[in-house]
Amino acid sequence: MLRNLLLELEWRYAFAAQYVSKTVLDFGNLTIFEYNGSKILLENEVSKVIKCNETNGNKRYTIRVVGKNNSISLHELSYSSKYENLEFDSVLSFQSMNNEKYFKNVVEKFYPKLNNDGIFIISVFNKELLSDLEFKENENIGLTLLEFEKLLKNKFKTYQIFSQKLLNENDIDKIKKSDISIFSSETPLQTDKIDISKIKNLRKK
Repeated sequence: MLRNLLLELEWRYAFAAQYVSKTVLDFGNLTIFEYNGSKILLENEVSKVIKCNETNGNKRYTIRVVGKNNSISLHELSYSSKYENLEFDSVLSFQSMNNEKYFKNVVEKFYPKLNNDGIFIISVFNKELLSDLEFKENENIGLTLLEFEKLLKNKFKTYQIFSQKLLNENDIDKIKKSDISIFSSETPLQTDKIDISKIKNLRKK
C-alpha cells in the first residue's frame, strides 16, 4: 500500500479550513501542494495565507490573497526579522514524518505567534503504527499518543486530537509485503505508467 501524499494533503487542508480564519501561517518545507492548500483555505474564512518554507535553516516567506476576478495572487516577501514577530490567527504544520525533537521545536517556535484565541493545527504520524509494522529503521518517526498529549499539555490550555483512517490487519499485511517503504520521504509515489507523449500541455515550472 503506497502513500498518496497529494490526497493526504488535500484532506488535511480541507479539515483545517473548517476551523481556521483570517491570517494563517503555514509552516513547512513541502511545496508540491502549496498553491492548492492556500486555495482551499482562501475559499473559506481565510483572508491571507503566509507560507514559511524552511530548508536547512533558511526561511522563505510568501503570501497569497484573493485578488481581482477571484484570482489568487502570490507575493514573495524579502526575509526580515519583523516577520519573526508577527502574530497569526492560525498556524498550520503538516510535516508529519519527523521526529520528536522536530515537533517540539515547531510548537516552541510558533505557539508564541498565536493570537490569544488562535488555533494551532499540527499533523503528527502515529509512532505506534511503526511498531506494529516492524519498520525498525524508522522507529524515530512520529510520536505515540501519550508523547503527543504531553507535548500539547505543556503549551495549550485546551486541545483536541483527531485521527485519520485506522489501518486494519489487511492494510498492514499489504504494507509489510510492499517493496517500497511508505515512510522513506514526503513525496508522492506513483505506480501507474504514464505515456508522456499523450500529454499535450505540461507546466514547465
